[in-house]
Amino acid sequence: MNKRTIATLLAVIVAASVFTVALPVIASESLNTPSTADPSVELSGLQQRIYSQGYSYTVAENGITQLSPEEKQLLCGYKPLTPPTKPLPENIRFRPADEMPKTMTMVTLSSVEQLPGTYDAMALGYVTPVRNQGACGSCWIFAATADFESDVLINESQGFDFAEQEVGDCNIWSSVGGYDFCDGGVALMAINLFTRYGSADEACHPYAAHRQTCLNCPPLKTVNNWRSITGGYGESEITLIKNAILNYGPVFATIYAGDPGFSAYNGGVYEYWGFNVPNHAVEIIGWDDSLPHLHGSGAWLIKNSWGTSWGAGGPYPGCAWVAYGSANLGDWTSAITGYEDPSSKEIFYHDECGWMGYVMGCGKPTAYGAVRFVPSQNATLTAVDFWVIDTDMAYEIEIFDTLHTYPEYYAFSNQLGTTQAGTTDEEGYYSIPLDTPVELREGDDVIVQVNFTTTRYGYPIPIDYYTDSDLPPWSTVATFSGESYGSCDGLQFGKPYDSYSGDYYDVGIRARADVQNQPPAAIIDSITPDPAEQVADTVSFTGHGTDTDGTVVTYNWSSSIDGPLSTASSFTKPASELSLGTHTISFQVQDDDSAWSTAATENVTIIPLDLTRAFDTGAGTYPGISGIHNGTITPNQTMQVQNLYTYPCTGTGGHSEYVHIWGNGVDKNASWTGYSGDWHNITFNETFVLCKNETYNYTIRTGSYPLMHHTNALPTANGWINCTKFADANGKEYDDGIPAIRLE
Repeated sequence: MNKRTIATLLAVIVAASVFTVALPVIASESLNTPSTADPSVELSGLQQRIYSQGYSYTVAENGITQLSPEEKQLLCGYKPLTPPTKPLPENIRFRPADEMPKTMTMVTLSSVEQLPGTYDAMALGYVTPVRNQGACGSCWIFAATADFESDVLINESQGFDFAEQEVGDCNIWSSVGGYDFCDGGVALMAINLFTRYGSADEACHPYAAHRQTCLNCPPLKTVNNWRSITGGYGESEITLIKNAILNYGPVFATIYAGDPGFSAYNGGVYEYWGFNVPNHAVEIIGWDDSLPHLHGSGAWLIKNSWGTSWGAGGPYPGCAWVAYGSANLGDWTSAITGYEDPSSKEIFYHDECGWMGYVMGCGKPTAYGAVRFVPSQNATLTAVDFWVIDTDMAYEIEIFDTLHTYPEYYAFSNQLGTTQAGTTDEEGYYSIPLDTPVELREGDDVIVQVNFTTTRYGYPIPIDYYTDSDLPPWSTVATFSGESYGSCDGLQFGKPYDSYSGDYYDVGIRARADVQNQPPAAIIDSITPDPAEQVADTVSFTGHGTDTDGTVVTYNWSSSIDGPLSTASSFTKPASELSLGTHTISFQVQDDDSAWSTAATENVTIIPLDLTRAFDTGAGTYPGISGIHNGTITPNQTMQVQNLYTYPCTGTGGHSEYVHIWGNGVDKNASWTGYSGDWHNITFNETFVLCKNETYNYTIRTGSYPLMHHTNALPTANGWINCTKFADANGKEYDDGIPAIRLE
């Protein structure tokens, strides 16, 4: 009888005995109080009931107590695997429902006497900061991610913040089946993504506490080993869990968190001794054997994912002490035990959903599974991965090159490498490095066969299959590859088949290969303008890089004439800073494996400024009168200026006596030198440039009888000139007197 059944029966018993004898154990866990308008009164009543039961932990208002009962229930998103309600074919079983060992053999297992009385991974620097899952049942993601982050922190002394949102949106049930990860899940769902793809940076896909779209962020680390530590009775496996923490680091674990005392937990040793099955996932990060509680002493140190207002008075904000054996903490404990950098790795797999508890076999301890892969590029097969469904299993790995198809069965031949045998201690996910790596050729198939042998269980092959679940139906999520095989004798293989549903399914065997790094590609998007005029233009360079098996990290632009230009992906450069002539521009990118791309090239020509350009208003109209002109000039082309010519009325000495041009970095003036030489022109002391589409102010004082334009705005072939004020020689002011001039 499992705990879920026990909990249901006890609920019936309690209901039947309302009018007879109270059940102390059950009654002692009824901490629910009628809702009041004043939360402090409700918390005070809850605290009194906690003390009256002999518990010492304290409660206080926090971010969770402010939620409605429905919102609190949403936070508890752990959903254990559900046994099938319909009969299964003879060769398929649901492993978690079958009898499983209650102890597991672990490497360097320590006895109770050898274990330390206290352990605190947070104090050792092995735990990343407490996160907040928000109003979403994503605890299963946060606990699994916390486990992963701790592993990396222990091994590399580097604190990563992995993207929980990416796990939620990119797991196959969400990305393909449309499942809302806030509705809950199980550790295997996260582990499947971590082993197939990896975990990404939080900055790439920040947590939103609701369903979004998978961004396929570049993975930072990929899990290659994971262990299931306990089953549904883990609350009693104290020594086993301690050993797992010492060997593997902080672990994923489940707990019943539906008690009001847990929601309002502030500090002390939390206790709950009811029979409710776990509904929440946390990370166990330590213990203290000396902490007293109602049933003895000893407590786990857990890291929750409800923010730091929860447990603010506890061992660390966001963390809690939980008495050994209480709240069913420790059920379904697991640990990530190995990972690798995903760079230059390829994982071959057909089991898209990983392992969800279903197995197949022949009713005997030994059975054979096989998968066929076709590499898309040359690679070196370095490891074989598979899900292990029992403790103390033996395996034998063989790699074949040839598939034979017969009318009634399939067979394999032409073995590659050597046969490799070994044993596994715990249930979980294993990546077995090959003693003799196998070279793979593009397009040439390879068959990976594993002989699974348990000590007693007759269905040892893990399969990608599930039914009777809150998740989207298996057939809407997974696709049979057609390349999975099973056998009872290792000689004649068939494709796994459910005779009841008509479904084929894949075997949980994978392969890891080292692939030759594919160099990145550089793309020049544009170089404009071309040609570009010195002084007049600014050249814009735009490019990007792509990398099919990594990330572009470095950019490099260079010129065949001027050499290095920039290390940005895009930049601008004044044409005056580039030499005259036709430049062959080279653009390269480098990936995270230090490989450079082939150079992308494009030509751009730099030409000198056209010195023949002028700003000419034309001769204007009669009559004309001298005075002071003020206004603006906006040329439509860049031009160099040295002289100002003034158009005179015919037969007069019309000229300009003074000119001042300023704005946008220009401040130049010139004065008339009298009726000598070319007296219609005023020459500036030095040349200057007026830039295209920039607006400049002018003041021009004319003498004698110059021509002018009787308008306040004049378009010319060279741009616009405007009048803001004209004061004539008689002191009268106008807004429509533009001087007739030519700047050149």
